[in-house]
Amino acid sequence: MAARTTHKATASDNYTGYRTFRIGGFDFRRDEYFTHIAWPGGTHLMPVDAFLRALVRVVAWNFFYGTLNFDDVFGTTNLYGGVELYVGRFNDAYRANGRDYRETIDSDDLMRLFKAMLDDWTNAGYDPFAAPQETGQPFGRKDGRNADALGRERVTAKRMVGLPGAGGAPEIATFAGEVFVIARQSPRAFVERVDFVTSAGHLTGGDWRRRAGLPGLGPTRVITDLGVLAPAPESRELVLTRVHPGVTADDARAATGWPLKVAEPLAVSPAPTDKELAALRTLHERTAACAAH
Repeated sequence: MAARTTHKATASDNYTGYRTFRIGGFDFRRDEYFTHIAWPGGTHLMPVDAFLRALVRVVAWNFFYGTLNFDDVFGTTNLYGGVELYVGRFNDAYRANGRDYRETIDSDDLMRLFKAMLDDWTNAGYDPFAAPQETGQPFGRKDGRNADALGRERVTAKRMVGLPGAGGAPEIATFAGEVFVIARQSPRAFVERVDFVTSAGHLTGGDWRRRAGLPGLGPTRVITDLGVLAPAPESRELVLTRVHPGVTADDARAATGWPLKVAEPLAVSPAPTDKELAALRTLHERTAACAAH
């Protein structure tokens, strides 16, 4: 769990009218057009409209959802109990030059900071949640505030309709650096051949992805409730490489719809640590709380 950290705010700037905020080693300041992010050893500039739109996504969800890239330098990752603020974590140039930086902040403390920044930096007439053509401009010196836009309840649909489609999975499978698949293992889910493909893995095997021009590595691990499977180097067929405590290779074979090959030696997953169990329980509690609203 992250240590509790109270954010600090300066008085309003005499010229722009905006306050500067600090939490941990990070400073956040806005002027008429840009957000200035500073950390030990570096600074970064973002257009203020892009920064406010990213902020409002977190505040509207009231939850730090996975990894949120504000741009190609700055972002957040939910560690469930704490949130990692980072610069350059996914930026090759920053990492190569030792300019990347990260710091873990308590989730509730960081949410309070984001709400305070959004409240102070959003001018009257501008709604960062709206499409650009549907709202005013965020630029210029401070001009009132728009608490109504930031605090209103948003209903996207009164009834959700299930429609067919892959929901973005093809793009993820194609362009992600590598893909981890998590699923319950059963003959119904782990079939020898599928009827159709929405998201390309290794298809015909071998170097198919390279020949097809797909940049990502594709699935490199399939993690199930029984063990871990990985593609064989040449055929790319999934092979059982690890079982969880109390599970045998025969258990995994029985839950697979093709003759499952088993690595030699077959590893056994280590039992979860107290820290990992605490993180999982926190995740379950937060998920249940979100679902209750």
